[in-house]
Amino acid sequence: MKAKFFRSNWFPLILFFLISLILLGPMLLKPGLPFKYDWSWPFFDMKIYFQSILGAGNQGLQAIFGKNFFFILGLLCFIKFPPELLLKIFLVLAPTLSAYGFFLFIRQRVQSKIIAYASPIIYAFTPYIFIRTITGFSTSICAYAALPYLLHWYFGDQKSKWIVKYLIIGFLFALVFSQAQAGILLTLVLVVDLIISIFRKQFWQRLKHFLLTMAALVFFHLPWIISSIIYSNKNPVPSGGEVTTLKYIADLPHSLRNVLMLSDHQIARDFFYALSRERLFILGFGLFFLVMLCSAFNKRQRRLVLAFGISSLLILPFTVGPTGLFQPVFAWFFNHFPFFAIFRETYHFEFLLAVSWVLLFSFGADWLVESIPRFLSNKRIVIPAKAGIQSLLVLPLLRDPTSAGDSPASSGNDERRSGACLMFEIIISSLGLFIIAPYLTFNFAGYLKLQTIPPEYSQLKSYLTSSPTCRKIYYPPDLGFIYFKNDASQDAANSDLLADNVGVSYLGFASSVLSTASPEMFYRNHLTSEFLEKIDDGSFTSLFQSGGLDCLVMRTDIDTKYDQVSGLWRDPDKAVREKWFQSDMLALARNKVGFEEVKHFGDKIFVFKVSPKVQKSKSPEGISLGPPDSELRTYLPIFSWASNDYDYREGWSRGRYTFWRKNLFAGLEQDFIYTTHSGTVLTGKINARGDYELWVRYLNGGTPGEVDIKISTDNRQPTTDNRRAAKEPGEERFVWKDLGPVTLDDDRQVTITNISGENAVADLVLVQK
Repeated sequence: MKAKFFRSNWFPLILFFLISLILLGPMLLKPGLPFKYDWSWPFFDMKIYFQSILGAGNQGLQAIFGKNFFFILGLLCFIKFPPELLLKIFLVLAPTLSAYGFFLFIRQRVQSKIIAYASPIIYAFTPYIFIRTITGFSTSICAYAALPYLLHWYFGDQKSKWIVKYLIIGFLFALVFSQAQAGILLTLVLVVDLIISIFRKQFWQRLKHFLLTMAALVFFHLPWIISSIIYSNKNPVPSGGEVTTLKYIADLPHSLRNVLMLSDHQIARDFFYALSRERLFILGFGLFFLVMLCSAFNKRQRRLVLAFGISSLLILPFTVGPTGLFQPVFAWFFNHFPFFAIFRETYHFEFLLAVSWVLLFSFGADWLVESIPRFLSNKRIVIPAKAGIQSLLVLPLLRDPTSAGDSPASSGNDERRSGACLMFEIIISSLGLFIIAPYLTFNFAGYLKLQTIPPEYSQLKSYLTSSPTCRKIYYPPDLGFIYFKNDASQDAANSDLLADNVGVSYLGFASSVLSTASPEMFYRNHLTSEFLEKIDDGSFTSLFQSGGLDCLVMRTDIDTKYDQVSGLWRDPDKAVREKWFQSDMLALARNKVGFEEVKHFGDKIFVFKVSPKVQKSKSPEGISLGPPDSELRTYLPIFSWASNDYDYREGWSRGRYTFWRKNLFAGLEQDFIYTTHSGTVLTGKINARGDYELWVRYLNGGTPGEVDIKISTDNRQPTTDNRRAAKEPGEERFVWKDLGPVTLDDDRQVTITNISGENAVADLVLVQK
């Protein structure tokens, strides 16, 4: 009976479940929910996940990939599933199912039962998934758990009707695509496998298999694709320049050593970078990689070894971002393939590496376990070499079956040889301890903390949902990266989870510095700048109403770390720093002209509305969008050209990251470029033909300054005279200036050089004659 149980599928499932409970035990006993980093777990009920499938997000078609995952979790809102309990279940089931799926995939592909049980544990608890759990990438966790089941069905010969088979494959692939980067990387593996099949006379069969898999994937995404196209007017594929900058990516910590150890991440670097330099850890990983390399000799699994091995080598140059030897390659892909921008955090590539490393280790270990006893039993081995190998700690009991008397293989020797083989398997498998070492802290090395949400937020939610008091809310300062003031630990929530969970629309679109720029984002920046002004003449109320807002909700128990993310703290202007680092935000709210306090919850939450006595103001006049009386305008993407900078550094920086420097910048409500350093140069390419007038809109007044603009075939042969925009004394404002005619007949390079002083350029426009 016991033997039957150990041979059943229940035993590995229960084993992996118990291991998950042990490694995650302390976290499961803590009350509360995760609040920091990218965690978006609901606080009050599961409706937020169900509602998320209806939104298009700010990433266009990319937003559809996580819909299936959020739809499944969101269904639990109908049975009133407590989010805190579901979180604990999720944290345990994710590694349990990851390990069990890998076991199903690997058990028929390795001969050693110990490796068949050890490799799934390694897979379920790699540093990659450790970091994803810390940072709250729930879609990555889902993709990681679904992947081995997909591999089991895609690469296995499952005996099912083809419709059922591809429905299962499509569903699992859709879950992997919950994390878009994971789905793209897996697609790369399948394409490599397809190419390899050309040389193995299986191409047409595998091509059919691949195409049916892609069709099944599209089938499960079809509802979200249609809804995204119908209801979203956003750019379906944002370009790299819209989302982030090459400079931001380059400034993230990049270490090939930690990439290979699956732990290159800026948040957990204090833990992993120190760990990856310990000699014992390096030795363990070195042995792990040696075993991986042995997978090249495993002929039975040559297809999987080639598919995952080649795919890993292809992505390896990209894992350290736009730095080092492969910087031009990364930059070229970033600038020419818009969707490549989703790999802005290069640790996303580690998804494929984590799978590949464990898979190759399993096949390499299995080859070693099978080959070394056969090797040591070979009579042709040179005696000294054989004796040296047998003297190793891992093989002291392996003996030549012909060396003991006339009996070629006595039962005693067989038992010893079997014991030695078992010891060898255990020692090789134990190398996985170096992979799962971070989990042996039993508390995620102190990074994952749970936060109990104050009851005042439940009261606010009940108040707002019980009556139509507020239709759209502004939460000062509303810049994202918020944290509770009583929490001294590092980092913050990247977006406003509290506002999300209240469930009423609010002004918070694109709260992350990595989000796509949008008109609502610039309006939010403008409104925040006006809110932080200590003296108010009613302009804040006017701007507030122009955006369709009707409630201001002030929270005194939270603060923002936006200054740390944006580089605001480095601004040399003390007045700028003091404005954005104000401590008494409640006093600012109470001093706004035309607002009255209508409700408060303890001393944490205060609700303000515009007084009924205040007449709704007209929308403020925007800044003219181009030269007068001209419709044939081409706005050059100068903000995208400034992709080499993102905060206060020498060079032209993008205004979306520096709007806080001046009220004038915040009020511009569009992207622009800015610098204070003489001699800084910004270049970009244009492709236009014909006769044009070149117009520029730039910052005039204030301190002296001058900008030079030229258009040339290359840096040495300008086709036009240099055009200069000099600042004139007076009040600071953005003005238009005609820089004169220009004739274009080919691809040209535009060069913007700061001659002197502080300068900002909002628009550079070609107006066709």
